Order: sequence, then structure tokens, then C-alpha cells
Amino acid sequence: MALVLKNVHLTVNSVDLSASIQQISFDRVKDTPQSTAMGDDSHEYLADGLKNSTMTVTFRQDYAAGTVDASLDVMYDLTAAFAYVLRPDAAVKGVNNPEFTGNTILQTYNAVGGSVGDQAQTSATFQNTADVTRAVA
Repeated sequence: MALVLKNVHLTVNSVDLSASIQQISFDRVKDTPQSTAMGDDSHEYLADGLKNSTMTVTFRQDYAAGTVDASLDVMYDLTAAFAYVLRPDAAVKGVNNPEFTGNTILQTYNAVGGSVGDQAQTSATFQNTADVTRAVA
């Protein structure tokens, strides 16, 4: 079944930013340490490396109180990780709509972006601080 992203749900630090998302990428990476030894004919890798996850989001920028900039600016200044909830669709989580949760920090925040005549945009990169949980029920 093909899925068209039209209604992604993203809550970060208890703030629902879903309505301002223009683009999102949730990347999960696992290190694969090399274990090749003398005499091996091919590279060998370990499958149980450390995991890392980042989420990069492009938002429609808004500087009004209680909107994107106000929320992200507060998150950028936090010195402790905060929770997030991400689903491909705003509907309730399920087999066809998994929910990803974890703790994150706002690593980068581009407070002003765009070209002359363009809609104001901002990008933010969230760095996970621990494991990601994927739930379907």
C-alpha cells in the first residue's frame, strides 16, 4: 500500500507543530563496526552497533506568540532532553500508522530562511538522546 504524506503528526516538548510542517525526514542509523581480520577475503561487519536517530523538519515560519518560532526558540535553549511523538498520519496509531516516540534535543534551528518573495521557512534538526520506541497498539 502506497502512502501519501498529507497529515503528519508531530508533537515536540508537548507542542503540536503538525500544522506548520512542510517537509520531514526521520532518519534512523545503526553503526556497523568493521570486524575484518587477517585472512578474510571480504569486509566483515558487526550488526549490533550503536543506534542514532535524527529528525529534520522544514516548517512554515511564524513569529507570533505561541507559534513555530516561539516554540522552537524555547526548545533550543533547553539544557535537558524533551519528548516527541511522530506518526505518519494524525490518526490514532496502528499497524498502518506506527507511532515513534523518544527523547530529543533541538540541535540546529535556522530561525530565518527563504528567498525574496518566498514564504518564510525555518528548518530544525532534532537529535535523539536515547532509543526510539515504535508502537502500533
